[in-house]
Amino acid sequence: MTGQTLSLAALRAFARIVETGSVTRAARSLNISQSAVSHHLKAVEAQASAPLFIRSGQRLIPTETGRLFYIDVREALRILTEAETRLHPGGEARLVLGVQYSIGIHALAPVWTQIADACPGLRIDLDLLADEPAPGQRHIDLCLSTWPLDPDFLTKAEFETHWRPYAAPGIAVSGWEDGGPSLISFENGTDWRSWGMANEQIAGRTLHTNSAGLAQTLAAQGAGIALCADILANAAVRSGQLAALSDRAVALEWGQIRLAVNARSAQRAEIGPLVERLTSILS
Repeated sequence: MTGQTLSLAALRAFARIVETGSVTRAARSLNISQSAVSHHLKAVEAQASAPLFIRSGQRLIPTETGRLFYIDVREALRILTEAETRLHPGGEARLVLGVQYSIGIHALAPVWTQIADACPGLRIDLDLLADEPAPGQRHIDLCLSTWPLDPDFLTKAEFETHWRPYAAPGIAVSGWEDGGPSLISFENGTDWRSWGMANEQIAGRTLHTNSAGLAQTLAAQGAGIALCADILANAAVRSGQLAALSDRAVALEWGQIRLAVNARSAQRAEIGPLVERLTSILS
């Protein structure tokens, strides 16, 4: 980088682009225009001695230079945030909870009022995630997901998550395991085989998707039978949209929900009540 000074707004915009992977998402997160974020990015890139990003599909990926610069910027912003917090110790704390999309829609949304009411004085922002947080992602204080996370995230709770077949009431018929309704799979049939079905029971009747949450929604709409996590299906069962078809359940290795805290969060002292409330609801 050259010796010229970059604005705090430019550094924040650069950090958020690294964390979200796009100018559009960074602008939305910062509540400013895309053109403003693009302007800040150009200002940062003008000071750099090497490229800071490469484009991979729709996503901006930091280069090695960009990643190293981000680590320094992230730490500087963390120190600044902590300093601002000390100036206003009695103010409302702000915490960002990153949630894997399916978990946010199917497990948290139905009980969100209970969670918020249990944490007065804490402003909780929800960030629905389609992918695991990028390495060193700073703007997420707490993450609820099934993903393996960067070492910055320290697991605070693990919830034994059981998966079993669900369908809209009236969809299932006697002997459904050997024929009848479509089997909705989000893992190319691996999910159903892990549950205990043989290849010949799956062949020719599988509707494929890449999302467990979408599989559950399709099942609730009567499109077939989906393997769903009990914790995600509970609200739909209570509302009469879904019914469990079997007492047999499996704890899919890649489908276990974990609650992890960002070790670099400036709000670590404020996280405790939210962790306790989430644990009591999800356990």
